[in-house]
Amino acid sequence: MDYRALKKPRAALVCFVVAFVAVAFLGRSAYYRLSPSTADSIHYTPPPTGPSLLFPASLDPPADDRSWHAHNARATAALFRCLERADCAPDQTKVVILQGWHFRGVLDGYLGGEGIWASSAVRPPYTFLYTDRGLDPMVRLYRVFAPLVRAVIVDAPDAHACFRDPYCALRRVWAWGIPVWKILSFHYWDYADHPLGRKWTLSPEPYLPAPDNNTYLGYSVQPSCTQQPFIPHAQRALKQVYVYAKTADYFSPEKRAFPPHVFARLSAALGVDFVVGVQEAGAGAALPAGVANLGGMGPARFYEAVARSWVLMGMGAPSTSPTPYDALCLGVPFINPILTWDPAHPADRAKWVAQHEALKHLGPPHVYNVFRDDADGLEAALRAALAAPLLDRYILPRMELAAVQARVGAILETDWRGAAEAVLAARVEAAAEKGSGPGGASGAETEDEVRAGLGYPCAVLTTDCGVDAFLDRAIAIDRSLVQGIIFLKTR
Repeated sequence: MDYRALKKPRAALVCFVVAFVAVAFLGRSAYYRLSPSTADSIHYTPPPTGPSLLFPASLDPPADDRSWHAHNARATAALFRCLERADCAPDQTKVVILQGWHFRGVLDGYLGGEGIWASSAVRPPYTFLYTDRGLDPMVRLYRVFAPLVRAVIVDAPDAHACFRDPYCALRRVWAWGIPVWKILSFHYWDYADHPLGRKWTLSPEPYLPAPDNNTYLGYSVQPSCTQQPFIPHAQRALKQVYVYAKTADYFSPEKRAFPPHVFARLSAALGVDFVVGVQEAGAGAALPAGVANLGGMGPARFYEAVARSWVLMGMGAPSTSPTPYDALCLGVPFINPILTWDPAHPADRAKWVAQHEALKHLGPPHVYNVFRDDADGLEAALRAALAAPLLDRYILPRMELAAVQARVGAILETDWRGAAEAVLAARVEAAAEKGSGPGGASGAETEDEVRAGLGYPCAVLTTDCGVDAFLDRAIAIDRSLVQGIIFLKTR
């Protein structure tokens, strides 16, 4: 071989490496000193005081721009400015990437259950950054802030997609991916929906007790419902019962929890007015006699209509919606239909399937659980609620804003890598016990193949794949890039 042919490329490579190391070293020695124990905290000596060199105020987006692009510009500018001035708020340098579409939808005014949940999670002092749909934008944004990123919150299908994608998840042959242990699924329902299981699946409700539960993030309606003043019962509409149904179809035989004839009978027997707020009924969907329609309403008018009621009555759907929590916050009890139960043990709430699963564990005077199609039980619940009205707001302690923020902090401080390594070790051990290891029934010949058979891309948990040093080099490169770039920008 003529080694002279390699001389020029090798020299160029050596020059590049020397230049890169020099920039990183100068950046570190002149201004910045990164903590060797963590890739998430930056400690440094600030550059000279004055206007931001990286993000001058002239580049700030207009104040009325509520797009996620504008939010990212503001959050990124605030992060780099505080780094320059050495006055970052506690936890401001901890970055959370939000890929799920509900987070972006909140900025556009989306007010569905997932939107209310998403809005509760995005609170200072952490730096939250949004990314567009798809895996590529998420990975690119992660690479910019990788040493600072505590979590990447995604829609559950994208957690699985990233796990399978060769250029999304960190692995032995691709050091620029996202460690799977940093990816958390944003999932509204009670089952696990993440490659690593329940712990990496965030839920809005504590559906199940430990250890069968997902990670409970939760949400709060406190910021929104408290904008509506509490209305004393003397000022409320005379015995108004708000029937919670999004459309007239909720009264159809397939969906309704109570037969349509009960409304007229109970209205006469109890002296109550049943009201609902739906758009005009479609073909084949009519409101029962005795139910008045207030029509479609915006959020402010809806809150006022509920606040002027004495009871919020469920019709079987929507399931586990935030609205009953809003009602309790406004001093309005909720009638919670029980849709299925164990006939032999009807009092066993563990066997109940309710319209609102989380509230089935509460009782009077806040929640009245009534079995489906039980007209007498419904009448008894209404009588009790009217006789003992709520005299003030009620917000569940776990749904106070401070409680949600505490859980967000606990989630971001979790040792996700250590937890993932424990999951992998347990699954590898379980596979070995079933004969899935070398020479076992599955025919797997290597430990990596065992992991692949379990759904793990090799080296996604790097300590078990023996490439810790490779990951450490990747993190070191990220650190050096941050140091070197900021050093050059502030010269």
